[in-house]
Amino acid sequence: MPTTTTESASSIGAAQQASTQSGTTGAAGLAALPALHRERIEVGDALWEAATPEQATWLNRHGFPTSGQLAAFNGAQAAQLPADGRARSPVDVVVAESVAMSDPVAKARALALLRGASEAGSSYALQSLARIAQLSEHDPVKAEGYYRAALLRGDWLVGLREIPRLAPEQNYAADLRAARLIEQINHARRQRGLPALGVDLRPGAEEAFELLSDGKR
Repeated sequence: MPTTTTESASSIGAAQQASTQSGTTGAAGLAALPALHRERIEVGDALWEAATPEQATWLNRHGFPTSGQLAAFNGAQAAQLPADGRARSPVDVVVAESVAMSDPVAKARALALLRGASEAGSSYALQSLARIAQLSEHDPVKAEGYYRAALLRGDWLVGLREIPRLAPEQNYAADLRAARLIEQINHARRQRGLPALGVDLRPGAEEAFELLSDGKR
């Protein structure tokens, strides 16, 4: 698993959100989790091409799982969802995406966890919601809304994926969904006394722009 309507009921508590920008719990809480849950992306990670400390930090801040976490929890079952519905590490987001794809009965719980993680700042959770809309619900406009919301948060690499052909009105609807999603996320945060999420640009944008510019010369 490499990424509108937004029901704003978040599952992540105010204290947890105050300590994180990735939809996962803080350092003290992580210490109590199993070892695999505590894994962090490091420089040299091949899955996400984290070539610098800044890139690895950004990926961790936005809740991206390690290759080991993806391998271990892809195909997870509903019983592996956190009982309280709160994402404490990227593992919980991976579990929620798998459950939402495969278990109609537990799908609502899984989606609530993913929305909570996205409200806490996880770009990966937004892209999980996009994949669910695209692959399970077969709704390309809804999927594009989530992908474009991740782009608005600063994950420019989302724009390099294979983008489906949409009619002009569908493109308009996807843009509107993305804008509304960001506003709903920030409204939910304001209700909890948290600052709005701004643009957190994924490192490497300047280099990518230069490569694109050189290609046009």
